[in-house]
Amino acid sequence: MMIRSFKTRKFVRLQRLVASAILFAVTSSWGSGAYAQTPSQSDAEPPEGVGITEKLSGQIPLDLEFKDETGKTIKLGEYFDSTRPVIITPVFYRCRNLCTETLNGLTAAMKELEWSAGKDFQVITFSINHEENYRLAQVKKTAYLGAYERESAEDGWHFLTGDKQSIKSLTDSLGFGFKYIERTSDYAHGASIIIVTPEGRISRYLNTMMPEAQTMDKALIEASAGSIGSSWDRVVLWCSTFDPSAGKYVIAARKVMALGAAATIIITLFGLGMLWRHELKVKKHKLAVGGVQA
Repeated sequence: MMIRSFKTRKFVRLQRLVASAILFAVTSSWGSGAYAQTPSQSDAEPPEGVGITEKLSGQIPLDLEFKDETGKTIKLGEYFDSTRPVIITPVFYRCRNLCTETLNGLTAAMKELEWSAGKDFQVITFSINHEENYRLAQVKKTAYLGAYERESAEDGWHFLTGDKQSIKSLTDSLGFGFKYIERTSDYAHGASIIIVTPEGRISRYLNTMMPEAQTMDKALIEASAGSIGSSWDRVVLWCSTFDPSAGKYVIAARKVMALGAAATIIITLFGLGMLWRHELKVKKHKLAVGGVQA
């Protein structure tokens, strides 16, 4: 009886420890979500029609024609193979500020990823200025491939230019609003890195110039429906939810609680099984001793 009582007390302490750990994880996630910083915003109102309207699950037109950095006419669908997710970045190649910072931020984040452009995912960067040509796109590609330093990116990061109609059709499908400002000969637009599924459906918007590698990692795994990433990566993603105001994935309290409850049940059943097994051993021992004495 003393052995059974000791085992039971030990098991109860184990249950309490597990429950405390789950509660700590959940309350920590609430704190991190509540105090997440939001992207800085300008005090000036953007021109009418300028901004990003998220069209999650929207299908982009894969039959649109553009020119790649060699001057070859291609269709967007050539970069979608039903296997690898695609990162799309609308930019203005001659942009002196926002676009350069966005491409620099994208490059920095991709360098931290285990996955590589051209091998695990594709990247499409296209100009919103119909007057820019493939030669300028070629200069940009050379510069950013040099910064990225991944061999597979030669066939995985594409810099495109297109006519006015193709650009409008693509930006409309992406919800990317921009406007040419004659006074400055520049474009007013936002910054967005858009993650698209292998079939061409919009999966996630990272509306920032400096995306976090962890966020991009999860967004690519999510868009690929688990075709990239380990089993553990998928578990972590399942326990997360995307917070648009923070621009990152945060712990999903309900899912963690459900996972914790399932873990507690499994541990409880395992513990009860161990106690039951111990009791059987004690009974067998008593029977054996009784038989010998008889």
